[in-house]
Amino acid sequence: MSTRLILLSSFDSHSLCALRLSSFHYEFRRAVWLRPCIFGCSENTRQMVFEVSSLDNDVDFDAVPQNRVTMIVGRDQTVFWKGCNVTVYDTDSEGKQQITFLESMPDGQMVVRNGVKLYITQGKVKEEDGTG
Repeated sequence: MSTRLILLSSFDSHSLCALRLSSFHYEFRRAVWLRPCIFGCSENTRQMVFEVSSLDNDVDFDAVPQNRVTMIVGRDQTVFWKGCNVTVYDTDSEGKQQITFLESMPDGQMVVRNGVKLYITQGKVKEEDGTG
């Protein structure tokens, strides 16, 4: 069973709500999406949610070179990383850029939607198109 991390940043940029969910992921995501925040964040919690999952065990990094710095622009592709520092840049519903550091996720994966960018340093990074 994989664990997913859902992040919600608030407009005031100093609070961050991170949830580790497993089997009830979908129900919690819907609840978070429909309400400002069910975990005590400020009223102005933004409505944009992105999901970061634990790295699948079957992802092969053997042929992937060591990464120094990579900027990935979202086009609905899946990005896998191992031993990396990852920063997510996205835009909230008011057009303001939001920055989230994934400090607790050196190994992970996510679908990078249009409008989202990942800045990744160190480790190994692998991309797969979302078409197949």
